[in-house]
Parts: sequence; C-alpha cells; structure tokens
Amino acid sequence: MERNWWWDVPEFVRAQQDPRFQAWVETLTTGLDLCVIDFKNIIPELPEDDMFSDEAIIIAERAFIDAFPDLESVSLGDDRVWDFMKYLGHAFVDKLECTWVWQPRLPSVGWDFDSPAVSMPWPTIALLDMYTMMTSTADRRTGKEWMWVFGNNRRRYLEWKSAQK
Repeated sequence: MERNWWWDVPEFVRAQQDPRFQAWVETLTTGLDLCVIDFKNIIPELPEDDMFSDEAIIIAERAFIDAFPDLESVSLGDDRVWDFMKYLGHAFVDKLECTWVWQPRLPSVGWDFDSPAVSMPWPTIALLDMYTMMTSTADRRTGKEWMWVFGNNRRRYLEWKSAQK
C-alpha cells in the first residue's frame, strides 16, 4: 500500500491511536459482521442482498436528503448524521479496501473539524471526510453526489488493482 502524506502528520497518527476511535471502528465492524447494524433505522428501503451496491448507495443518499432538508439541519450532534457517515464510509471500506481513519481538526492542513474519514489504499491527495460528504450532499441535493464520488473512486481503485498485477 502506498503511504499518503497524512501519515507524516503527527496529530493524524496520534488520532488513529486514540482508544475511543479504535473502539468506534471495532463496534461498527463487529456490529456489521454480526448483522446487528443494518442501517434500516435510517435507510428503510436498503436492499437486503447487498447493502453497499450502487443501487443501495443511491437509495441511501435519497434517504439522507429526505431526512435533512437543508445544510443547516446537518449537525455532528445528530446521531442520524453519524449513522449516515458510518453507512457511506463503510461502503468504501467494504467495496474498495479503504480504511476508517479519524481526521482531527487541523486547520493548517485544511481539516476544519474532527470527523471520521476513509483513507484509500491507492495514492491520492486527500482523505474522504464523511462530514463534508454529508454537508455537501445536503447543500447540493442532487441525489447523485454519493455515486459520483464512489464511482470515481471505484475507477481509481480498479486502476490501482490492475497496476498491481
């Protein structure tokens, strides 16, 4: 795996070692493995056979837009926002070999708030910050944001996998 620049930021590295973040990831992963977490509380129409399929991601974004009428309604204090961040981030973890990371507030590198993010295994210029995905989706309201970002990253993932052969 390529080493992206954020692994050279001491604050970022320390954030990954925080026991609270590690427990958050473990709880999410175990909950999904044991089928205790299925996201039906926020996405009732989620397909049973593949909760991270393209169709499922489109359905999930529609549920998010229905739940949050505007940008101002999206808050890190809202558990539903956290549930949607977990859903979308885990689609990248499940389908594209990404890794959950904690993006600490660090304005000097452009990180304006603490947020879960995903780190891609291929070379890239940025983390995929889940809170920014939520706010931009609530603001744009196209219903196409998540699949556009996911599709572009899937293309990069497939290119990266192909180059490893």
